[in-house]
Amino acid sequence: MKVLLINPVSGVESRQGRKEPLGICYISAYLRKHGHSTRVVDQIDETNDEIVEIGHTFKPDIIGFSSMTYNYPNALNLAKRFKNECGNVTIIFGGTHASGMPEIVKEPAIDVVVIGEGELTTLELVNTLEITPTLVNLEHIKGISFLKDNNEVYITPPRERITDLDKLPFPDKSDLPMDKYRGLELKYLLNRRVSTIHTARGCSGHCTFCTTPMLYKDGWIARSAYSIVDEIQHLIRDYKVQTIFFADEDFMKDRNRVFEICDEIIKRKVVVSWFCFSKITDIEPTILIRMKQAGCINIMLGIESMHDESLKKIAKRTTVEETKAAIRVAHKTGLIIGGTYMIGYPWETYETLMSGLKELEKLKLDHIYLNYITPFPGTPFYKDCERKKLIGDYKFDYYDCYSPIVGAKLPEYLNGLDSRVFRKKMQKKLNYNIVYLIKVLRNIARKYMWYIIYKFR
Repeated sequence: MKVLLINPVSGVESRQGRKEPLGICYISAYLRKHGHSTRVVDQIDETNDEIVEIGHTFKPDIIGFSSMTYNYPNALNLAKRFKNECGNVTIIFGGTHASGMPEIVKEPAIDVVVIGEGELTTLELVNTLEITPTLVNLEHIKGISFLKDNNEVYITPPRERITDLDKLPFPDKSDLPMDKYRGLELKYLLNRRVSTIHTARGCSGHCTFCTTPMLYKDGWIARSAYSIVDEIQHLIRDYKVQTIFFADEDFMKDRNRVFEICDEIIKRKVVVSWFCFSKITDIEPTILIRMKQAGCINIMLGIESMHDESLKKIAKRTTVEETKAAIRVAHKTGLIIGGTYMIGYPWETYETLMSGLKELEKLKLDHIYLNYITPFPGTPFYKDCERKKLIGDYKFDYYDCYSPIVGAKLPEYLNGLDSRVFRKKMQKKLNYNIVYLIKVLRNIARKYMWYIIYKFR
């Protein structure tokens, strides 16, 4: 069958630093491996009219949408247009929003929702629709929702997790504009070509605001170091990628595996810079030094709050003192140290907001991503906010972490300043320091020194 897979843009989100839509890239590769024809479209510069025209040209049997909460409204608009203009095409929605809100299948433009991990479920669904394209007898397919004859939402039992991720083909990026994925790793100095890799799925944490435990239930499953470095070499060779972003929330969970990845990069003399996320509790000098030797230049830490009370409420399993200690250790390695931090908690006051930001500033991080805590459907935080009637806006295209969705008092204590302007102003204040620029220059020099050494060995 012919399957068109689309990652829609949101009218609100920033397109700077956009990364490849790995979910549908994996599904495309898996469907192609099993004999189906696919095309992946990441809507970066295209208008909706141009996306629909791609559909007219490709003439798919099935159209699948990758649905994050912020791009769900645009995905639904496109789905309605395809339903009206492309005849009997079947529309499938997957991704975090669809997994957290499988009842969206009530929308006339949506035929089936894929819940959770998508490869096995989507292949079984496509194979079934190839035999019987009338959306009947879907009850045997695990991990989907659809409408029964009585117009009731039917959710099948959950799909088992994929336990051997090495058996999956590398995500299919052949249709993507790979030259448009540029990183912020060396912002203001070099606009480098970046590609994203998932080295594992799931997370050992259970933060109440995070969609990962909802999407990948039953814990953390990792790929082997050999497979990961194979993919790095594939991206360098075929797409001229210069920097890798390991996008796992829990990259450093298994210290031995991280050492294996680093050793494999060094053994194969792969010259690449890379960056990753890390939990506060995984920071340790020996492993950071080895990562640096293997090309790591930047670590992102999930800080989220400088108040122990807030950390406890979101089940972060860290304390402010642990955060400070981890950052002291990380700074000593010479790596670029960044952090994510959330504001707009519903229990937050102006005093706690500003005192937390003041403490954050004292950490002297090299760069900070400041976001509003957002109640993504399906998460414990969303359910709690709904129960307490704290959600002030269900316009999902604003669920981009740049706007406060909860925290009704926020506009009052910002003295009339627009909340998006406030976030941008504070982020600018917390970033762009001379230490960061010195570290960037040092990492550039180190990277090219490696290149010279490896080239002439």
